[in-house]
Amino acid sequence: MVASHTFMRTFITNAIIKGIPLHVIQSIKGHTTLKQLSEYVNIADSIKQQEMNKMNELFRV
Repeated sequence: MVASHTFMRTFITNAIIKGIPLHVIQSIKGHTTLKQLSEYVNIADSIKQQEMNKMNELFRV
């Protein structure tokens, strides 16, 4: 059995992974602040590493 909170966390996390801007997700979910939205965000460590690798590419010579 999956709680609605778990579904929302999964939806928001997947939307972020797919590149949907936070302000759009915020609007879809009806949150008035990003702080409210951030309570649902759960980004996997592998995704964090992939995104940091994009930044590292900027500094490679």
